[in-house]
Amino acid sequence: MLIGKTNYQLSKSAIMDEELRQLQLDKRIKGKSEQLLRQHSSISSDLAPVERACQLLNKGDEIQRINVLNSLPELAMTEKQAVYNKLLPKVISLLPQSSAEFQIVAAKMFRMFAERNLSVSTLLPVALTGLQHVDATVLQAWSDALMDVIPRLSGKVIQSQVLSFIMKDLQKQSSKQKKMSYARLLGVISEQPAVEVAVVKSFLNTVIDLSRDPIPEVRGTMCLQYPAIVEKIGLEKSILEYIAFFGKDENPIVRGSLLSVIGLMCKDFSQDSWKIHSLIDVCSNADDDTKIILAKEIGILSLCLSNCASAKELSFIINVYQKLSMAGLSVTEMKKGSDPSRSVATRQQCAMSLPQMTNFIMSKPNIPEDVIYAIIKTLTSDPCYAVRRQAANNFQDIVKFMGNKINILIDIFLRLLRDSSDDVLVCLIPNLSGTLNQYAKQGVLQTKKIDTNINEFGRSLLKCQANVFKLNHWRIQAIYLRQIEFLPAVFPSDYINTQFLPVIFNIITKGGPKPVRKQAIRTVLKFLRYNIKQEQRNNMRIRLVSEIARSQLFYTRILFISMCNDCLDIFSTEYFKTHFCEVFLSLADDEVPNIRLLVLTFLPRIKRFFFKPNDNNLIAMLDKLILKRNEIERDIDCRKILNSVIVQVRSINIITQKTIKCPTPLDQRLYQEEIRFDVFV
Repeated sequence: MLIGKTNYQLSKSAIMDEELRQLQLDKRIKGKSEQLLRQHSSISSDLAPVERACQLLNKGDEIQRINVLNSLPELAMTEKQAVYNKLLPKVISLLPQSSAEFQIVAAKMFRMFAERNLSVSTLLPVALTGLQHVDATVLQAWSDALMDVIPRLSGKVIQSQVLSFIMKDLQKQSSKQKKMSYARLLGVISEQPAVEVAVVKSFLNTVIDLSRDPIPEVRGTMCLQYPAIVEKIGLEKSILEYIAFFGKDENPIVRGSLLSVIGLMCKDFSQDSWKIHSLIDVCSNADDDTKIILAKEIGILSLCLSNCASAKELSFIINVYQKLSMAGLSVTEMKKGSDPSRSVATRQQCAMSLPQMTNFIMSKPNIPEDVIYAIIKTLTSDPCYAVRRQAANNFQDIVKFMGNKINILIDIFLRLLRDSSDDVLVCLIPNLSGTLNQYAKQGVLQTKKIDTNINEFGRSLLKCQANVFKLNHWRIQAIYLRQIEFLPAVFPSDYINTQFLPVIFNIITKGGPKPVRKQAIRTVLKFLRYNIKQEQRNNMRIRLVSEIARSQLFYTRILFISMCNDCLDIFSTEYFKTHFCEVFLSLADDEVPNIRLLVLTFLPRIKRFFFKPNDNNLIAMLDKLILKRNEIERDIDCRKILNSVIVQVRSINIITQKTIKCPTPLDQRLYQEEIRFDVFV
């Protein structure tokens, strides 16, 4: 028993010693060593920037050298010649024995020089040498730098230096990262206008060698460069063979790469559309991630093949799309135990490509509209919110392509408006006005009468508003209110006045985030401007004054001042002077200094809109207000602003104008529109 206890104490002591050692490791480390102090003390701080940078490169440590590298592009803007003659040669001489971090920063710095067309000829050999580095990250950095340098080189230099270097280096044993970098570089070279067709054809054998490399990542990277090569030399027989070979590749990386770029080459497949048909068939039946890529690209592929593929092939594409849009939902796939995350990603990509597929199907008169309706309904009622969210995000584009068949999607749109998912509403609401406009263009919504469509759309919009205002998300609430500013263009004034206006006034008066309340007031002003009934306009103005300007709450009254600012943007100055100016000036006597301060700040702007003799009453009211505040104002901030305002107001000369004068052409246009509405009655 004693021995066991002793062993326990020893093990406990060992644990404590280990913990103590770890605590000692956490202690603050000592300062610079004597050697570093001597090294750094020899660097003078009084030198010119270029000379000091040279000393830091010679005597500084790694961090200091990297800082010098980062400052080179900025130094080159002021002391270009000194940087080229002194610093660049020194940096180049340090590269062979430098660390990976130094190499990466040097590559980044050289890219900056290349973007500014500075010393490209000097940078090219350095970037080519960097491609020999064994570190994959460094190799990638120099490869990216070279891609920025190549477009600034002549065709002769590209052929004699860059291309010859790549061809020679590929004859040696190369790593995977190097082969992938060279494949990308061959694609960039093919894109350059300065490179002739014969030059691209000269390295076609190298392209084919990389296309059949045993490493799938290399084959996939080379596949991604085929559009640039085909664009330059056309669809050569050997290229066509390897595109077909890629389509049957057993590795999903290669097939996915081909799917990503095949749409860019569709115009070259007018006589060989069956090859794309075969690729789609293989990928749609594959149990890997190529199914996700196919769902993403199938919309572009269908549009590209629309004019060259046979009716049978087009029908096959639609069937594949329907199958992908149901991925993971069928009983058969559920029994197989397919990957749920992959199925959701596939359906999500289908929802993303839904506008292109809608355009494709609606452009074919022989395809019944029930086909696209079934697909859209499937994706917008998907059990996963992420799929519905993507479909909602694209719904405005979908209805544009539906044309006069848009009425078949009414129930789908209304169901999206009533969706219980916050994420779906967040994506649907920003495009709400555009979607409603499409329905109005096709006659589904009309402003002349309240029919069944108006009632259904109105109820769904109000349900959407109720769901949105349950969220703790003031931005989407403000966006919703901004979108329904458009309602007077698609809904009758009577319906807006009875159904939407009470709800919006409730938002204004019951409190909430200030941006939401301000947007609600702006929405009411929009309703007021485009309301065609005089009685309803009068009631709205009375409520704006009584419930906002005359409110018992300071936070509500202060909103009236921001409302007047919006009013001058939405209405003409004459409208503001007729209906709101007197109420606004009366707030200068408010008991709360913050409100008086804002009113006083606004006075010089208002006076510029006054003209004699039409505005004599308002001019007299303004002068009386300023005199009164000058006598009784006691608040320090208000007094300070008032003194400045008095000087500004006195400097403004009021013009005598017999007829109503509008200060700007926009104001004149707004005034003429208001005259047509007879809003000054």
